[in-house]
Amino acid sequence: MFKNVTDNQGLGFARMARAKGISRQQLAVAEEDGTIGRFLDGIKAGLPIIIGPLIIPPLGARICTVKVKKLRLDREWQEALRAAGPNGSDENVRQVGHLYLPTGTGVVEEEEHILLNYPNGGGRWVDALAWAAEFKLTPNDPRRVFGMAEQNTNLHRNLHRKLVVKPMFVIAPIECRFDHDRRACCAWWEDAKRATSLSWTGFFGGATDWFSFRK
Repeated sequence: MFKNVTDNQGLGFARMARAKGISRQQLAVAEEDGTIGRFLDGIKAGLPIIIGPLIIPPLGARICTVKVKKLRLDREWQEALRAAGPNGSDENVRQVGHLYLPTGTGVVEEEEHILLNYPNGGGRWVDALAWAAEFKLTPNDPRRVFGMAEQNTNLHRNLHRKLVVKPMFVIAPIECRFDHDRRACCAWWEDAKRATSLSWTGFFGGATDWFSFRK
């Protein structure tokens, strides 16, 4: 006979999460990106719950997974900038579209992005890329990051608040050479305000920076 989950079982789940050191923010992100939903779907269907391969953040860092929907891989560069940064894009990022050609055509209906952050700062570009290579993750190109920024006002509403980061910078960790320096694109937002920029790779890795990858 079917019986609903009890409140006491819900409290038991909360106790288990606390015992494992899961924060309120981490649980909120897992609920938003569908991780908890997929776990419950597996239980309902009677399927074995397989966790792995585990992607473990570097010491002193943290990761967050976010689902991004309807990504246009071949969006025209200036159009992608306007969509991601309606509050402005610096002049440099406007000039590097020819260095970041589309990685595909059409629309990706849904894609899971893995964001890496060093909450105490001190993260380095080279270390983030080495970590991604260890887990066979692919650095996300700027159009993917811009697409995530564009969706922040609906799909990822207030993600930066749940992660306790304001503003939130998301980096496309694929470098280019601009004005004789190593640079990379990023998008940032704080509530409804969004913008894009091109910065030196050595500047990334602060407490509000998130390097973006995918499986």
